[in-house]
Parts: sequence; structure tokens; C-alpha cells
Amino acid sequence: MGFGAYARSAGIERLVSREDYEARHGKGDFDGYWGIWDEEFLQFAGEELSSLHEPFFASLFTLSSHHPFVVPERYAATLPKGYTRIHQGVAYDDMAFRRFFERFGGEAWFCRTIFVFVADHVSSEKFAPDTREYPGNMHIIGFLYTPDGALRGEVDDIVQQLDIMPTLLGLTGNDAPYFAFGRDVLNEPGRPRWSVSYDGRFRALTDRGIVSFDDTGRRKVRRSPRPTASPDASGRWCSSITPVSNRKTTPYMIEFRPIRLEDRPVIERYTMPSGICNCDLAFANMFCWQSVYHSAWAEIDGFLVIRFHIDGGERIGYMQPVGEGDFGPIVPLLREDAHAHGQRLRIIGLTDEGCETIRRMHAGQFAFESDRALEDYVYRADDLRNLTGRRYQPKRNHINRFTAEYPDHRYEELTPDRFDECMALEREWRRAHEGHTSELCAEQRAMHLAFRHFGELGLTGGCLYVGDRLADFTYGSAVNDHTFDTHVEKADTSFDGAFTVINKLFAQHLPGRFTLINREEDLGIDGLRQAKLSYHPAFLQHKFTAIRLHPDELACKELWQKAFGDEEPFIDSFLIRYYSRRRMLTAECEGRTAAMLHLVPFDTELGRTTYIYGVATDPAFRGRGLAARLLGEAVRLIDERGDDAAFLIPTPGEEWLRSFYGRFGFEGALPVRFVTSDGFDFGSGDPATDRAMIRRRDSAAPPPETLTATCTL
Repeated sequence: MGFGAYARSAGIERLVSREDYEARHGKGDFDGYWGIWDEEFLQFAGEELSSLHEPFFASLFTLSSHHPFVVPERYAATLPKGYTRIHQGVAYDDMAFRRFFERFGGEAWFCRTIFVFVADHVSSEKFAPDTREYPGNMHIIGFLYTPDGALRGEVDDIVQQLDIMPTLLGLTGNDAPYFAFGRDVLNEPGRPRWSVSYDGRFRALTDRGIVSFDDTGRRKVRRSPRPTASPDASGRWCSSITPVSNRKTTPYMIEFRPIRLEDRPVIERYTMPSGICNCDLAFANMFCWQSVYHSAWAEIDGFLVIRFHIDGGERIGYMQPVGEGDFGPIVPLLREDAHAHGQRLRIIGLTDEGCETIRRMHAGQFAFESDRALEDYVYRADDLRNLTGRRYQPKRNHINRFTAEYPDHRYEELTPDRFDECMALEREWRRAHEGHTSELCAEQRAMHLAFRHFGELGLTGGCLYVGDRLADFTYGSAVNDHTFDTHVEKADTSFDGAFTVINKLFAQHLPGRFTLINREEDLGIDGLRQAKLSYHPAFLQHKFTAIRLHPDELACKELWQKAFGDEEPFIDSFLIRYYSRRRMLTAECEGRTAAMLHLVPFDTELGRTTYIYGVATDPAFRGRGLAARLLGEAVRLIDERGDDAAFLIPTPGEEWLRSFYGRFGFEGALPVRFVTSDGFDFGSGDPATDRAMIRRRDSAAPPPETLTATCTL
């Protein structure tokens, strides 16, 4: 429909559409005509609004009150139909907005928002006599709503969509100049009241009459009983609207620049003095992998910030800012930048100290997680140079065998004349390990860039030859003044021990100022992990990720801690990996989340199964029946979408819960085993006490003896 082009021309920074919804929630909510059903999309829109930095402007298009006026099948028999087709569509939208208000009405942003409800045109269902001709068929519904109830009453004047902007600017206390054709209907009663429309001809309407123009320039004038004004001789409608200067406002944006070779001195001015050993901060890595990560850099208040695309996808992340002092004050700026791109803030590659900084200065606002597969192995350079001590005896034995078998081996510096040999060996290595031929992959592209700009990137490397045959090569660059990072190492595996030999020789040829050597991560590959551990790292460089939580996530985390007392890392893992506001039901009291539960999809022996997880009530609000209300709604939703079964696990030791859950059709005590891709424990913490109560659609079928629940997220 051209919404994207329109939004861009109107200055909209981000368009959230059907494609965005379906990327997150699948394609099952398409209405078959225009887009996503209004109920589901309004919930999705509320989640997006909850992530925005205030102040913000947003516009939502509803669809279900538009021709052909269809509603979801589950509501077709229950929503009132009225005497024209639009009635049921409007009834559905009324319900959709009611649920939107119920869910988000307690959010801080909601309470500070002015809501404008307006149509873009009249209904095609012109059933009333006064809407069958002008001016009646220009009448649409429009109203303003503020959660505090400050706006009351009606405006009987002629009002049009062009009046919305100046009216909102008046309500928000704007005192800056702007240009508008419309008027502030609440604060400018003396301004001319008029409206324009087009329906085959252009029409201007005032309280004094109507002026109509066709495409040829001819006009037709219809006057009210008390005409006091008329168009001028040219057919133009005269008014006293005075344009004033326009002032454009834009959100704060950080000027990020792509990483270029000439940027190396500026970037390394920050990274070299730092004590951070993260291999991602090596300039050569940033430059050579930017085709995947689209890395860019900026200087902000004395700190270097690297922004990149996570895993080469659409999500953006920010490396831990590098500089002297505390980077905590610039975190809000990074948040604004992320929000300008329609995303939440993700700070990646945090050290332990970096995590502490965020926890101290932005307490409770972030969730943290780490991935063992992405931690860098950092070694003492002298350990790799000398391999002394009992723990390195196996390595020395390996070298001795290689030396005895290949007495004609030699070490050579990696120079440009050897690049072609190295790429040929890399292709052979890839063919042997991955079954690939010589097509360019991301790593190969990175290597080509490295070899093309070897000296400019500050790279150094070594080659191991057996006779005239290249057996192994490696290269890397500095992360900081005292840490060297090994970027690439490839070997002809027919030479047993080649890796061990070149590791030692390359470390020996590095300048003495490098006291640490980073050999990067193991990517979760068992063999690679064992190999890196066998060299006894001095430490693992932690790389935490901090994710800025949405208001609903913060409320969930707070309630979870109150109800269960679980440690923060566990709650953060759930929020980051499995939480969705779409799958959480809440009860709000006194402006905060008083009770909640989560509906998590699983596959079990019972078929498609919903796990009702994390049923919790704030101690201050217990005894009010909130959990019972949520469970009733959960059961209704599960039945409505046709799941085969649902289950939950009563808290061990709380036997009264069994009778409570039994009121909703749950029964039994099946041993349950959870299967997740990351090992997350959805149980009680003790598998021996995980006993599930189940509720089945087919209650006549015999239950299984045990339940194996595989998460489908």
C-alpha cells in the first residue's frame, strides 16, 4: 500500500509492519486481506512502544474496522453484528483496544501519553440519511484521550486532521515556531474553522458554506442559511492563516563511521592503553570482518564505541566503551542510538568490571548473560614460549616427535610472497574439515583482506615448512600494548604435531613487550576446547552481554525475585532466552504487576503442550484471587488455540497447591524431564521433585508414566 514510502517521506524513523510481526510471531495471525489482526498487532505495538525512549511520537494503523469488515473466526459468533457490516469490525477493535489498555495501562510511558483516535476517511457503509451527501459524508469520529482524564467535553466546531498537530503541540506546551495549515482547536478559537476533502472533486467546508471544485477548475458554491463569506474571484478560499518559520527537531544520534584503514591510529589510541584483552578489539579483526558485522566506530565523551550487527543479522550491539574512567554516563546515549534504530540496547563483550559499572550506575535496568563458547583463552606468553614444567610435558613430547620425524623443518616469517601458499593450504584445510571446495566464505574473505593490507593492519605471522612444503601458518596483531591476538592458524594435518611446533616458535618470535597471548574462543567445539585447555590458559576473558530491559521485563524480574527468591543470573537467563510479553499474563494492582504467569510451548508425549510456568503473586497482594483469575484466563487461551494439553509443577512442599490447581482441571503427579537447547532448567531446581500436574483435551486417554518436555522456542 505504499506505507513505507509515505512513512519515510513524512520523516518517520522506523516502520514496524506485518513483516516485523511475522518475523517474531509467525504467519498465523494474517487476516487474509490487509495485515495482522488488530488484537494481536496492538499487543505487538504496545511491546514496541514500551521499548522506545521518551518522548516519542508513534502512529498506529488499525485494519479490522476497514472493508471487508472481517473479524477472527473465534469472535464471529460472540461480537455484536449490528445492522451493517462495520458494526462487528468496530466491536472487535473496541475489544482489541480494551485489552491493549488493560495490559499497558500501568506502564509509565502510557500514563504520560496523549492518545489520538481518528479515521482517515468515512466508512463505505453510508447507512444513515445524513451521511449520504455532503457535508454529512465527511463526518468521522475523532477524539483525544489522556490517562489522567484531564481532557473532557466536546468541540462542536469544524475540525479536520490538519488540526491534530497544532492541537497536540498546544497540549504539550510547545513554544517553538512551526508551520501548519491547521489550528489548535483548544487554544485558538478565533482562527478560521475549515476543512478540505476530496471525493471526485475538491471541497472546502466552513460553517458558512461549501466550495466545490472539479478537475477543470469550475466551481460550485453551496451556502448555509447565513452566508457571511465567499471565495475570491479566482476561486481560491480566503483565510487568515499565516505561515511561520519551521523548526525541525531530531533525536540525538551518534555519528558512527565505517571502519577504514585510515582510522587505525584513532581507534588504537583507545585500545592500546586499555587493559581489555578481548580479541574483538584488535583493529585488524574489526576491519577484516566488517563485511559480516558491519562494524562502525564513534568517539563519545572520551570513549571509543564500536557498533556492529550481531552475527551479521539485523540486531545491533555495542562493544564495551573503551577509554579512561567510568563509561556509565554514556550508556543513556547508546540507548538513545539503539532506540533510534528501533532496537533495545545490547552492550556486548563486557568485562567483569564493565558489568559492575552498569550494575552500579544503572541498577536493575539490565539483564546479563555470558556464553562460555565465546570466552577468549588468554595465556602467559612465556608459558607458550618455553613450555616448562610438568603440565607441559605432553607438548614437549609432541614437539620432540615432530622434530625427530621431520628434521628438515624450518620456521619462516610470513611475508607477502607466501600469501598464495597460505591461501592454498587454507583451501585444503577447509576441504578436509568441512567438505567445502574453495568458495569464498566469511573467513576466507577476512583472510584476503588481511593479506591485501598486511602491513597497514599491523599484522605479523609465521610459517612452518617441512622441506619445501608449507605445513602450517599463523598470523595475528596486537589487542593492546601487552596482549597479542592470534587471528588465524591453519595446518596440514598430515604433519602430526605441526600445530604444537608453530605455536611455540611463533610465540618465541613475538616482541618481548607482549606478555599475554590471546588465542580467541572455542565456539563450543569440544575438540577445540580441549586443545585450548591443554595449553593451560592464565585466564578466560569473560564477554558478558548486558541487555536493557523493557518495563514489563523489569516488572517480571522484580516480582520473580519477590515470589521465588531466585538468583539474578537465573532470572536474567529466562528473560533473555525465553521470555515474551505475548506469553505472559499479568494482573495489575495499584499501578504495578501484582501477579503473573508464563505460557511456554513444549512438545510432550501428550502432543502440543503449554507449560504454565512461574505462577507468582506479590506477597503484598496475596489473598485477592489474582492467581486464580490468571489461571482461568490461561486455561481459556490454551483451550481456545486447541492445544492438546497443559501442565504445571506445584512448588515442592506446598501440598495445598495441588488442590488449588485441581480446581482448573489439573491432576496427577508425573515425573517430568525438560529438554532445552541451552540446558535451562524449567523445573524446581531438583529433578527428583519435578512432578507435573496435567490437563488434557482428551481426558479419556491414558496418561503416560513420565513426561518428556522439549521446548519448541
